[in-house]
Amino acid sequence: MHEHDPAQDRAPSDPTAISPAFAELESLEPGTVIGRYRVLKLLGRGGMGAVYLAERADEQFEQQVALKLIGRTLPSGALARRFRAERQILAHLNHPNIARLLDGGAGEGGVPYLAMEYVEGTRIDRYCEQQQLDVRARLRLFQQVCAAVQYAHQKLVVHRDIKPSNILVTAQGVPKLLDFGIAKLIDPDQTGEMDGLTRLYERVLTPDHASPEQVRGEPISTASDVYSLGVLLYQLLTGTKPYIVPSRNIEALEHVICNLQPPKPSVSVRSRGDSEAGSRALSRVLAGDLDNIVLKAMHKEPERRYPSAGALSEDIGRYLEDLPVQARPDAWTYRAGKFIRRNAGALATAAAVTVTIVGLTTFYTARLAAERDAAQRERRTAAEVSQFMQEVFRVANPSESRGNTVTVREVLDAAVARIDTELKAEPRVRATLLRTMGQVYNGLGLWKQAYELLTRAVAQERASFGNDHIELAQALASLGGVHENLGQVELALSHYDEAWKIREKLGRTEDAEAVGLLTSIAGALRAQQRFEEALDYHSRAERLARALDPPQPHVLGQVLQGYAMTYLLTGELVLAEHLARESLDLVRNAVYEGHDLYANSVYALAESLRRQYKLSEAGELQRELLDLQIRRLGPDALLVARTWNNFSHVMRASGRYDEAREALLQAREIFRKRLGEQSFDLAIAYHNLGGLENEAGRPRRALTELNEALELKVTLAGERSPHLMSTLIEMSAAYRELGELGQAEQLLARAQSIAAENVDATEARRAQLLLEEAQIAFVRGRLEQAEQAARSALSLLDAQNPGRLATAQCVLANILLARGANDEARTFFEGALETRRRIMPADHWMIAEAESGLGAALSSLDPMRAEELLSQSVLRLRRARPEGDSALALAEKRLASYRERIFANKTE
Repeated sequence: MHEHDPAQDRAPSDPTAISPAFAELESLEPGTVIGRYRVLKLLGRGGMGAVYLAERADEQFEQQVALKLIGRTLPSGALARRFRAERQILAHLNHPNIARLLDGGAGEGGVPYLAMEYVEGTRIDRYCEQQQLDVRARLRLFQQVCAAVQYAHQKLVVHRDIKPSNILVTAQGVPKLLDFGIAKLIDPDQTGEMDGLTRLYERVLTPDHASPEQVRGEPISTASDVYSLGVLLYQLLTGTKPYIVPSRNIEALEHVICNLQPPKPSVSVRSRGDSEAGSRALSRVLAGDLDNIVLKAMHKEPERRYPSAGALSEDIGRYLEDLPVQARPDAWTYRAGKFIRRNAGALATAAAVTVTIVGLTTFYTARLAAERDAAQRERRTAAEVSQFMQEVFRVANPSESRGNTVTVREVLDAAVARIDTELKAEPRVRATLLRTMGQVYNGLGLWKQAYELLTRAVAQERASFGNDHIELAQALASLGGVHENLGQVELALSHYDEAWKIREKLGRTEDAEAVGLLTSIAGALRAQQRFEEALDYHSRAERLARALDPPQPHVLGQVLQGYAMTYLLTGELVLAEHLARESLDLVRNAVYEGHDLYANSVYALAESLRRQYKLSEAGELQRELLDLQIRRLGPDALLVARTWNNFSHVMRASGRYDEAREALLQAREIFRKRLGEQSFDLAIAYHNLGGLENEAGRPRRALTELNEALELKVTLAGERSPHLMSTLIEMSAAYRELGELGQAEQLLARAQSIAAENVDATEARRAQLLLEEAQIAFVRGRLEQAEQAARSALSLLDAQNPGRLATAQCVLANILLARGANDEARTFFEGALETRRRIMPADHWMIAEAESGLGAALSSLDPMRAEELLSQSVLRLRRARPEGDSALALAEKRLASYRERIFANKTE
């Protein structure tokens, strides 16, 4: 568990940022007097202001307090009302597990303050870890927290910000609940101020502990605290949070909290990284009753949670006494009741009910008759298709084929040849078979053959049955998928659009096939890097998938898988991992449009892990997937080529460049053989080879591959496509490495121009542009520009991208070192070195690069450690990097400079 900055607890849309006018609240000098109290030191900053350790200054008696000062960009009247409300709330709370309010008032300049009981203790999650409490001890400690919350609820107070940092455990093992700063009286008559307070549009909450109704800005009740208690219990039992809450994206935040189901605690602990035996043992303890208790407390719908904190505590007591617990998983009757409640609001009056029933009866009688006819037609078609395919596949039987081995491809080819000769009088069956076999070819990576069959299927549907029937929509959706695989995304979107319009006309927009179509549209938009639009379609698909009755797990799994793929490209890697993991069990053994959905989820999970440098698990998954695809499809299949490409990423991240190159060459050869010289897959293979050669210190070879990639991308996507950006940046880096700065700057300017049209300034994708700008400016000697660009890049990156974050830290540290800011440079080098040692193999050259920089920064502060780091880094880089490499040259220069300086000092 890591230290947490309370400033990060505000939701991304929080409009109540700390005002510059109150900045002095966070920098009061020791000795400053506020009211009757003298400031001793800053304890921290929370959602509404600063908290100081203080003591009585009037000398009437000795007393230390936690002094909370309020500073917000709210109107002064609202601030005063909020402050008075908080004082009134806290003044009448007196419980052994709640920190007491001692005093309150306003200091010089009208700054309001609260003097609260100073609790010296450890936050509850760390206390459980430090004391190595077992599950039963953690539950008993948690019950004390529930008692405090139940007491507050009985006093008509909702806390609204229950989280580990607001619960401290004293040395005596007593938990104390802190900070009712955003609490709200349930009874508005308790204070005349609360109605106005309720109306203030402020989401003063901690995103990953907030209930769905809090995130949506809906009214808050005691059920919201029960939800947060459930999140707290989840953390205490598993050591992890139930959700990965995205940063800087309120829509993604709301999606996660309001829609995603957290993994069961027993499942969560298995992926924590602890010892396998320990994880299994803890998982067994949590499975069943404790899973159900936690998930009941965290139910999305408030009415489905425990009715009170006391009821939650009582159910934990039943568990501890080995009695049956109240918590149970949702049953089908709940889902049915939910559907009825969802539609009851439309029936407002008896007259409206009568009219509605008559109207709906008439409408649905016609609709049901049409659907009955369609269902009967589909059944007849399915029976004939089944009979035909049984006859076709009979030839695969060894007794029928006289012992000769017949491949699936041969069977399919034979079936296609028989369609036109045997089914001339059966257009419906023929069209269905063409579509079905086209889907199978598509799933096998035989996209040209799939295109031919599905084009015929669409033409057959139009010629025989017109332009407004569901089978045509199905065929168009399948054909769109093939165009997408062939890199013809605009054509794919046009087919998807027509298919959706047909569905709208027929009223078929809420079934499982409609969900699949929305997911396909999102994937095509993702391929065009139109990520915001893609996420909108993912959201629509998910709402429909979760509403399917009966539930269809593989449909929901496909939606979550698509979400994960999009978040991979937007840089929300932890969220992508979470979604991919959730999808895995849902899509096991599932196929859609001929594609193995489980294999796709394995890819999404492996890639999210790889980008977070969780290389061991990522490598195992990619190797497993590669072996699976080769066995299923053969060594030359296009999907195998894509898997080779993805496997190369893991090898590259591990510093195993020869293996990465070999994997990419395998992929490129298959792409050429199967797709020719004009495919986006081939362009990606060229690009990845160029990036690999760049990272391996071979810029000339990199440019050969990157030029091929750029030429193909321009041909396939156009001169202003965002797909060009990554290749242009790689080419700029190669020319910079070669010292050809003019060419590097031209390429970078071209990439920046494309980004200005396609990429928001706050997206993580901008970081690569800024880092390249910083490095060119650094080589040019324009240190101020270089520092500004590097700091901007660093601001766009977070711990989800540890590799890029460490690179940005090194770039900025090198610039600071050149500017003489050794102390700050040392801090960034230390951060980069710590990250790289954590995520990379011990012999990776990037670790040596960071060691070299840190050694240079320490040369005047810690000469012995500096020499050790500099010498060690040069030896490592000489083994790992080619002659003339810039990282090696810089490390050797630093070591030589250091030794010259030491020698000069000794001879003086």
